[in-house]
Amino acid sequence: MPVDLPVELIVRILCELDLQALHVCMRVSKDFNRTIKESAVVQYQLELLSNGLVDGPPGLRRFMSAASRYQALVDLEDAWFNLRPRKETRLEGAQHGSLYELAGGLWARGYRGRDAGGARISFRALPSVVRGLETREIFHKDRLENIRDFAMDPGQDLFIFAERVRTFGDPGGHYLINIRTITGNVQHPHALKETLEFQDDGLHQHEAFTFQICGPMLVVLFSFDRNDDSNSVLVIWNWQTGKRLASREGGQRKISSFTLVTPTLLMTSEYYTPPQQLENRDNEPRLVLFRLEEQADQSLELVYAQTLRLPPLHRSHPWSRRRIFIDDLTIRSDPAPVIPSDSSFLASPFYLNSTHRIFVVTLKTFQLVHHFAMDMSYTFNFCIPYKTIIESLSKPNSEPWVPPPETRTTARTMNIPGAFGPPQPEVEDEDEDDVMDVDDLPWEEPDVAFDNEFDDAFDEMEQDDDGWSTEEDEIDPEIVDMGLPQIPNVDHHPLHHPPNIHQQMAQELENLVLEHPEIVDALHNVNAADIEIVEQAPEPVVEQPYGLKWDDWGDEGASIAVTGPPTHVCFVYGMRYATISRTEQHPNPVLVVLDFSPYALEKTRRLQAAAGDNPPPLADAGFSRTIKQDTEPLQPSTDAFAIGAIGKLPFVESMKELSTDVRSVLIDGENILFITDDHIDVWTM
Repeated sequence: MPVDLPVELIVRILCELDLQALHVCMRVSKDFNRTIKESAVVQYQLELLSNGLVDGPPGLRRFMSAASRYQALVDLEDAWFNLRPRKETRLEGAQHGSLYELAGGLWARGYRGRDAGGARISFRALPSVVRGLETREIFHKDRLENIRDFAMDPGQDLFIFAERVRTFGDPGGHYLINIRTITGNVQHPHALKETLEFQDDGLHQHEAFTFQICGPMLVVLFSFDRNDDSNSVLVIWNWQTGKRLASREGGQRKISSFTLVTPTLLMTSEYYTPPQQLENRDNEPRLVLFRLEEQADQSLELVYAQTLRLPPLHRSHPWSRRRIFIDDLTIRSDPAPVIPSDSSFLASPFYLNSTHRIFVVTLKTFQLVHHFAMDMSYTFNFCIPYKTIIESLSKPNSEPWVPPPETRTTARTMNIPGAFGPPQPEVEDEDEDDVMDVDDLPWEEPDVAFDNEFDDAFDEMEQDDDGWSTEEDEIDPEIVDMGLPQIPNVDHHPLHHPPNIHQQMAQELENLVLEHPEIVDALHNVNAADIEIVEQAPEPVVEQPYGLKWDDWGDEGASIAVTGPPTHVCFVYGMRYATISRTEQHPNPVLVVLDFSPYALEKTRRLQAAAGDNPPPLADAGFSRTIKQDTEPLQPSTDAFAIGAIGKLPFVESMKELSTDVRSVLIDGENILFITDDHIDVWTM
């Protein structure tokens, strides 16, 4: 070690290095190695880097030295590593209500006006061993009558909620976004306006809101469902000035979710609807990245940056005779990419580094077999680290995907002289198979028996990837692909009843005849020789820009970590992902925590290496820990998607069997919340 440099300066330089550089210094120099091991400041920095954290504000009374912060961090991570809480608390009645939020160590439960007891909201600070806090509650009931959904940022004492207001003579949907404080339920002192406004046409049956707060920026996704159609609008405001900065409509593609990767990089999840059937038009749901570029008038422009496509749907067994539909596509990543304010009453000695986050993209699917929604549903969770998303921005677009022939359908229409205006000019068709004989139709003549025979024909028919067929004999698919009413690819939830197909077809025929009464006379006088099939150019299957296919961005830098029924919602915080699992081997609920941090991976590898081939039993019964990295094909992921592996991103999977029945789980940096039917159990780590 150079003698002309004081140790304090060397320590200061070492603290500026990243994790990999510090490990190199420990290997190349004994003096550096000794300095790193003996310095509490450098050891604390090593722990911060290993766990994806950054140092908190100075001057905290309980954490004046690096040694005290180092010990607090080691104790916290040891509790997470072993899933062994240092404090347990039960919150009675906190599970009720139709709205909830967990952020910054604060648990909030909201109640709409139709809920028992009326509209109200409670904010409960969770206990903290690190900060020495006990639970406490703030309760509000005034001016919340029309609350629909809410969000909060405890670091800014910020409480935001959406409400719908109706005015006389205004049939549209008028929404107000209220900007208030958590502590007083009054207009936030930094907000120039108490409310932000959004207008919709009001023609929908269901509405949903998704919020994210990032400093002065508020992003809201408005989702509206109407019959079999849906619409989504993403709006960005500066909640302090009240200025609307940007907006984006989904159009034919539904914006189902979003997240801020950085304060200037937005990621949305999108897919086509309707139909939501994956084999039609586009079988790859995607993540779309936009840069938020400030304009001269202080508004923001959403500049396209990249498209990340999820794996394409596999078209072989066991999916070949089924229709796979998207039930939902969401992105989860907490917290927002900002460091909390130093003046926050929840100030901590260390915070999450926003570059050390996992983005969990959840694709929920269900199947339609023979036009009936089945309970055969799967949830695929794609775990994507921050680094993978950032690196994708500099990659060139993949070659455009060319769908297999069976997915590029060619539209066909039937020309009947006199049915729709003047006779059509004759067109020579060299393919005799395309010339239809009237005897080939599913009825003999348009009489009273038409409806029954039409129904019987469709009762025997099923649809596969190649067109229509019957269970007994093959029928020329062009007989049924000629503009006649088709069984629609209706998007169905497994819990909904299937549609009345025949009633829909009868209604379509009735509407057709009402619009074109001349078709009835034309059908009576039609000659087989006058009927022809006219092929139309297929609609484009993909649009530009294409972006990156899964093999070019996700195979090396992401993982399909969990596959199972969508019975429990996963929750993400930093580099950890938590969910509740039930299997035949574990009938009781099992807490599953996936940890992608370097700390968890390195510590698990060292323990496994020290144990050798005969690892000792773990101290806690019902607890297990293992490293997962592309070891075995995970069914049914490799059946559902055209991929050879589930991803090469390593993580530590810890599982702990629970003694009580749990519906769902939520996590933050210090707590695990188990939601039951009667209460909430809180594990403080």
